[in-house]
Amino acid sequence: MGDEEWDKLPIDQKCEHKLWKARQAGYTEALKLFNQLPDGKSAEFAKFVPLIKKFVGDSNAVAQLKGLEAALAFVENANIAVKAVGEVMVAVVNKALNQPKARAKELGASICLAYIEAERPEPVLDELLKGLDNKNPKVVAACIMVLHSALCEFGTKVVQLKPLVKALPRLFESRDKMVRDEARLLAIEAYRWIRDAIRPALQCLTPVQLKELEEEWEKLGSTPARPTRFLRSQQEARAKVEQQHAKSAVGTVEPEESDSVAVDPYDLLEPFALLSKLPKDFFDKIEAKKWQERKEALESLEVLVKQPRLEPGDYGELVRALKKVIAKDLNVMLVALAAKCLAGLASGLRRKFHPYVGQVVPTLLEKFKEKKVNVVQALQEAIDAVFLTVSIGPKVQSANNVTRGNA
Repeated sequence: MGDEEWDKLPIDQKCEHKLWKARQAGYTEALKLFNQLPDGKSAEFAKFVPLIKKFVGDSNAVAQLKGLEAALAFVENANIAVKAVGEVMVAVVNKALNQPKARAKELGASICLAYIEAERPEPVLDELLKGLDNKNPKVVAACIMVLHSALCEFGTKVVQLKPLVKALPRLFESRDKMVRDEARLLAIEAYRWIRDAIRPALQCLTPVQLKELEEEWEKLGSTPARPTRFLRSQQEARAKVEQQHAKSAVGTVEPEESDSVAVDPYDLLEPFALLSKLPKDFFDKIEAKKWQERKEALESLEVLVKQPRLEPGDYGELVRALKKVIAKDLNVMLVALAAKCLAGLASGLRRKFHPYVGQVVPTLLEKFKEKKVNVVQALQEAIDAVFLTVSIGPKVQSANNVTRGNA
């Protein structure tokens, strides 16, 4: 088929033609069409839904650039574009972000951000996070860069920080400098939004890496981070608010809603599988007649419960073992050690410790008769940690007052 023949084909057929020049011409015409259609609900968009992934992943580098431009226009203008978000994002990560040409990466990133704006942040972020496991470090670095841009532009109300922060430690371990550099920039951006809440999750980094981050964090100042781009629904809401403000009396100002989401550092931490790390002979040793063996068992547990977040599970047997030591062991040093372990369990499990509260509180309160200062302090730490795992309001303060009075 000569040029004069394929040139007469409909746009969608040109976009699927075996000749790259025909496809490039089709993408060019599609780009013009997408920008000219007056309504995002136009039926003309529908025929292109299954083709957009091919626009993005065209095998010819020259045609691909025009295909990416057309794909971006489609996402920005077509309401129906969201139906193809999954397959398009796969193509963006694997066929656009891996390209040597900077323009291809820029357009791929713009498509990602346009899909987020079109109310589809989850599938976009999911594919970008999958891209962090790509064997090609250039793809990994590009995915980090797009995640960074998404967080910077849309903020933490749209971009969930937990999976990003969770991925940072292994990205900092990459042998590729470009990946490490992009990870550092993402960590700096994350700090803008959640400040010190990010610190516990990054304590596993090398001292040099932490020092570099600390220096960059100090440069940020105290100005709160604010989004510069919004979902379409947010744009509509903001427009309505602005209209209301324009109609309202001069001098009345509505309180501004926070632009960031409050983040608990605990939620950013990876749960530690304590139960699977217990020594195989732990329960035998904690029942041993020799106090040295019981001490060895408790010391091994004390190391494990120092993990700030523990994986949920059946801790019943472990709690009962600690309770028995606290209630009956004649060695006050072991009583204090068991209480510290119990405090660590409660702190690491938080509300997941709730089923065991009724079992341990009476034992802890009863043991406050002990006069040894180190034992009383350990018991106080345990009772405080346990009460923080339940929402019982004034009762917590009341119980704390009782224990301190006994102390």
